[in-house]
Amino acid sequence: SSIPAQDFVNLLKSEPLAGIRLSQLMAKRLRQLNRRLRLCEADSLSRVADTLLFLAEGQGQKSGQGTIIPNLPHRELSSISGLARETVTRSLTKLQKKGLIQRQQESLCIPNLAALGRAIS
Repeated sequence: SSIPAQDFVNLLKSEPLAGIRLSQLMAKRLRQLNRRLRLCEADSLSRVADTLLFLAEGQGQKSGQGTIIPNLPHRELSSISGLARETVTRSLTKLQKKGLIQRQQESLCIPNLAALGRAIS
């Protein structure tokens, strides 16, 4: 659904904080889109790492161990990243061996988001 343009302008005039929040949201989405576009040509490990960071931004829960995200099935991660399921499985294993992620039954923990971000080439 949508609202008439003038109503939207009036809202922004009467609620400046709404305009600031909207600008922040648009900037965040633009950064995510730019990052995803740059990764189209990236290696598989970078694409899986970026997918995990994307999920952490949207669904991550901070904990004492790091950022917790749902441990999605590999076929779902492959759909999001545009990679074969087997490639996603190998990449997750590599990321785990490097200590960049910790996989549990129901969740996946990213101890250090910045370190995972540095794994993206």
